[in-house]
Amino acid sequence: MRKASLSFQGLWVIFLIACSCLPACRRKEQKALPIEPGPAEILTEILVGQGLDVKAISRFQDASGVWHFKVELGEAAYLALQPRLEAELAKAAAAIEKKEQSREKDAVYYLWQVTGKNRESLRILFACPLQAKPVSPAPKKRAAIIVDDLGYSLEAIQSLASLKRPVTVSILPFAPLTERSAELARDAGLEMMLHLPLESLGRGPQKSPAGGMIRTGMNTEQIRRNVEACLEQVPAAKGVNNHTGSKVTEDQEMMRIILEVLKDRGLYFIDSRTTRNSVAFDLAVRMGVPSASRKVFIDAVESEGAIRAKLEELFRLAREKGSAVGICHPRDITLRALQGSLGLAERFGVELVFASEIAKKAEAAPSTSSKKES
Repeated sequence: MRKASLSFQGLWVIFLIACSCLPACRRKEQKALPIEPGPAEILTEILVGQGLDVKAISRFQDASGVWHFKVELGEAAYLALQPRLEAELAKAAAAIEKKEQSREKDAVYYLWQVTGKNRESLRILFACPLQAKPVSPAPKKRAAIIVDDLGYSLEAIQSLASLKRPVTVSILPFAPLTERSAELARDAGLEMMLHLPLESLGRGPQKSPAGGMIRTGMNTEQIRRNVEACLEQVPAAKGVNNHTGSKVTEDQEMMRIILEVLKDRGLYFIDSRTTRNSVAFDLAVRMGVPSASRKVFIDAVESEGAIRAKLEELFRLAREKGSAVGICHPRDITLRALQGSLGLAERFGVELVFASEIAKKAEAAPSTSSKKES
């Protein structure tokens, strides 16, 4: 018996030793087996594989075991990623159960609800920040100064050229120095207009200081022929304003014929506003002719102080309304005042421009004031 007992005890010890070794063997065996990645790892691998920065991916698992992903990327990148991600999820036997989209003030969000092959639930939120629209600079406040009645003095053109500012010169047709004035203005880089003679209420046709006068009573062909003849005198003109013309600018049918010629030639029109009853500007706007209306008559009073005050009025209006046009004449006193006062524009935050820059768009309602014919 004793011999058998010793034999049983030996076997029992061997069994206990074997049992004690078994967990270690199992642990060793388990470490050797590959661990199958979970749905979170699979999705992360897919996203990174599609070129996303791992820093743009965040994830967590809630108490119910659902994985939540947030992916930050541009909307264009999301739209490019979408078909590729769907294909990769299909390869991983994951099904997209639902897609939702929400647009907020700062971003567009796309929410995917995905079920893995073992029924694991995934929620993927793609956050696509909206690109901030570039802030457009505030529109510049602009003022244009037109100097009328050029064609009688080359010194006036030279004086205006010496200002080194974008002053617009309006040249009379059939004046003694029309052609030479236009040449000097061109060489100086000044913008030119035709100062188109139109009949006025206050003076008879025979007193017109310029040829090519357009008068009431002319038929359509005569009006067109006169306008075209005047334009041929200043072929480089980019626009037209009226010389005198209080009578014609109140006549809608005559102005329609004149403006048709300008529209056909791609020219702009500035209403000199020699009468408060002018229909010219409003008609030009309706006809689609680039146009503007004179706001300030700069040298109605011939003194440097008064002219400076009118320039300040022009720049103040430009600052308040966005743009304004002033008209003056090539008198010595006016030229001196311009020389000393154009720098005021910068103080008012206003940029001096050629008249064409303001005539690109219609202004607000034209001024109701009128001054003497010019």
